[in-house]
Amino acid sequence: MSPPPDTIRVVNGRQKDAAYTYYPILIVGAGESGIALGARLKEEGFDQYRIFERQAGVGGTWWINRYPGVACDVLYPSGAEIFKYLSDTTEKYQMVDKIQVNTDVSELRWLEDEQLWEATLTHMVPGTGDLSRKALSERIAEKGNESVYIRKEIVRARIVCSCAGGLVEPNAWQSSIPGRDTFEGPVFHSARWEESVDLNDKNVVVVGTGCSAAQFVPRLTKEPYNAKSVTQVMRSPP
Repeated sequence: MSPPPDTIRVVNGRQKDAAYTYYPILIVGAGESGIALGARLKEEGFDQYRIFERQAGVGGTWWINRYPGVACDVLYPSGAEIFKYLSDTTEKYQMVDKIQVNTDVSELRWLEDEQLWEATLTHMVPGTGDLSRKALSERIAEKGNESVYIRKEIVRARIVCSCAGGLVEPNAWQSSIPGRDTFEGPVFHSARWEESVDLNDKNVVVVGTGCSAAQFVPRLTKEPYNAKSVTQVMRSPP
């Protein structure tokens, strides 16, 4: 069979059950790597690609992490500054129409005969892709699949580039920790900071001493958070 042209196109459009969209290049993730790859392809004069992003916006870790003082721990620009830079880059390189958010690439399969990748896209209720995997499971258990997933779509691509990041999904709280089931206060991960939680005059316990904690812990006893105390627990020295 002749290879598909290097353009985005609908194949078998008149056959409902056999129709699919073909992408010369499919990119998974619209964080720094995905945006950089899209920009580089544009610089090479190629724009026949699509970036699929599970979250509700671009930027990857800089979209989802919004804890107090979030910043790069190497060069120290703020998270808001980095997010703006990434967002501005998508506009500078005219990539906005190449990015599809609220869409999870949930499965990939290599088709040997066609020499193409077949990807299953899961279209999500807007905003639910920002939830952690644990929160998604809890939402589905409480409200059903339709509260998270809208529909699935099968597409094909000649090249698939994974730009999925490693700093987006928070570690789930271990249910085996004694007392978790009787603790009445709010519990959340810094990667899913709960803006609605009032820390004023509260005793706050922070588990962990990583870069995120180093950035937000010093701010919790100050305006506008005004925590009464902050106790930091570590398993090993930072």
